[in-house]
Amino acid sequence: MRIPFISKFLEGRDRSVFKNPVAWLSRALGAVASSSGIHVSEERAMSISTVYACVNVIAGTLSMLPLHLYQKKGDRREVADWHPLYYMLHEDLNPEMEDLNFRELLTSHLLLWGNAYAEKELDIAGRTKYLWPLRPDMVMVERDPVTKELRYILTLPDGQVKRLTSDRVFHLRGPSLDGVLGMSPIRKCMDTFGLAKAAEIFGGKFFANGANVGGVIKSPTAMGKEKFEKLKRDIQEAYEGLGKSHRLMILEHGLDYERVGIPPQEAQFLETRKFQRTEICGVYRVPPHKIADLERSTNNNIEHQDMEFCRDTILPWAVRWEKALNRQILSLDDRRRGKYYTKHNIKGLLRGDSKTRGVYYRQLWNMGSISVNEIRALEDQNPIGPAGDVYYIPLNVEPADEAMKRKHTDKKITEGGGAKEGEE
Repeated sequence: MRIPFISKFLEGRDRSVFKNPVAWLSRALGAVASSSGIHVSEERAMSISTVYACVNVIAGTLSMLPLHLYQKKGDRREVADWHPLYYMLHEDLNPEMEDLNFRELLTSHLLLWGNAYAEKELDIAGRTKYLWPLRPDMVMVERDPVTKELRYILTLPDGQVKRLTSDRVFHLRGPSLDGVLGMSPIRKCMDTFGLAKAAEIFGGKFFANGANVGGVIKSPTAMGKEKFEKLKRDIQEAYEGLGKSHRLMILEHGLDYERVGIPPQEAQFLETRKFQRTEICGVYRVPPHKIADLERSTNNNIEHQDMEFCRDTILPWAVRWEKALNRQILSLDDRRRGKYYTKHNIKGLLRGDSKTRGVYYRQLWNMGSISVNEIRALEDQNPIGPAGDVYYIPLNVEPADEAMKRKHTDKKITEGGGAKEGEE
């Protein structure tokens, strides 16, 4: 039997890659089972609270960082707000989405699928005018057998297949083994995510049976089917469910209730969930306190963990964004002759408390490397006027070579005998 959707998708493709079509179709539809027996897909993984929290904190933090277009001019750089791409990158990447929502969406795709795609809409000059996000699970990448260039096969919601050349697609890649496609953290660590989901499902079923699980009702005589079904129905209606789990149970006809302790393997599922939270945080390199897990956090180490989060988690993803934008959005002439480039401003994430910032600013000001107005700008305050642009340096310091010369001169005077006391 031929399925129209699959037939259209495979049209014109090299079918040798589908040696096992059943396995390939299962993976394409997200039906991949982990060792725990739970089927894991990128979308289903978002139903795991820890995955949702990690993706949300990384994508949300990265998307709120200011993204600017700069131009190098000698040893200085300026914000290139006159460039046509500046407004698109800094404000609206397409008419339906502001830059924060767009970057948050593509970063979420990147964290789940390992790849994020957007179709470029070009203006009459061939420059990128808008970027329209694409679902990663509806895009496949192949290499043209003749030109050796990458092609992107997009499956539309109506089943139509659209082929795009690499110059019409903005492609963000995560860590990769072949340099073409990023690796999906969900697929590579499916057992970790599958176990976390299995623990959630087990917990839900465990607490749903509040009758109580681990309890037995004994009858001194054999019960007929009707009596058994009636007793079962009455107990379920009266006692089953978390809200009814502590009601007083009344038994008659010689029935006896015996409570059975919770098996250790069931009582430990909370520990399993805690461990899986830590495992998933490790996959995404997110400090546990960022997802409200404060069990091992203290006031002394949270600030340092925030710095590590910025340096080890946010910065690598920010650099991936910058490199991809520079190479795929800016023209070759803009990059080489115009010396344009994009860069996130992450200084806000690196700021410490007010006391630490005060010490830091004073040290820079004493060195003459920062002015009062620059300090006020970093604190989102207005400048105080031209006087605030003056740089100051201490008067009681001198260049090291001048100090050595003076010391050598003083030594000669001392050895040769200078003017004696009382002599002119």
